[in-house]
Amino acid sequence: MKIRTVVLLIATHCAVGVVGFGLGIYALPILIAPPAPSEAEIKAMSTQARYTAQFRRDLKDSDALHWGEGVVSVGPKFISLMGKLAPGPDYKLYLSPETSSIFLRNSLRPKPILLD
Repeated sequence: MKIRTVVLLIATHCAVGVVGFGLGIYALPILIAPPAPSEAEIKAMSTQARYTAQFRRDLKDSDALHWGEGVVSVGPKFISLMGKLAPGPDYKLYLSPETSSIFLRNSLRPKPILLD
């Protein structure tokens, strides 16, 4: 086999491997996600909410892979979202009275808030 052919095969196999890995990272959370609650269940919970907020996709730190849109409702024993999130592995939700820029600056030491 010529050197050019070997280099071409290695390059194309590496490219396919990288694309496949990226697609796997994107698709895995979709494949392993538990079933979502019905719209009626979310609406019923939202009526008991103490707080509501809006997720917007057009915020400064959103990008094609990290975004959310919809209405978030926070109650004494639940947090629900009527909307969409970008697919991702094991999201964590931090509740903070501070702005996102302060949160991003301190993101190496997050302080989770537990709901009783």
